[in-house]
Amino acid sequence: MRTRHVILTACVVAVIAGGACWAQPSAAADRVPAPGEAPIVTRPMAGELVGPSTLIVGKAPHGSVVCIVTDVFDQRTGLPYYRLIPGHRHRVNPDGTFSLLVSTPRVYFGTIGPQRYEIHVFTVDAAGNESGHTIIPVTQDPSIQWPRSLYNITSTGVFYTD
Repeated sequence: MRTRHVILTACVVAVIAGGACWAQPSAAADRVPAPGEAPIVTRPMAGELVGPSTLIVGKAPHGSVVCIVTDVFDQRTGLPYYRLIPGHRHRVNPDGTFSLLVSTPRVYFGTIGPQRYEIHVFTVDAAGNESGHTIIPVTQDPSIQWPRSLYNITSTGVFYTD
């Protein structure tokens, strides 16, 4: 059995409160960037069952960078396992489309249970302004045989065990 540490990085940090999402300014910024148009996500649909990876398809303004991060929750309790797991950031295609495969990892704190995810999709323009978030709630598909490799989050860090 090998254990590797995973270093987590994120595009930006967001604060969720009362169902709304705001960009959290960096220490150097003294204002919140003006909101942009949130990306239109056509896949997956809200409530869809997903496997270990999920294809995110949609449209966003040309010239922007689409960013995807995922929150993981215990489906039984609704409590978060981990917030803002990094996914991808990539330039939007010239025709305004994007299609990115992201991990919907099985994360646990010792006990493995059913999980649900909130996939956050947003864009950042050349000036560093973040758009509004499109949040897609999806659920782990219980019929899929998940790989034995799992993320295990402990008080000392995040481990990937296989």
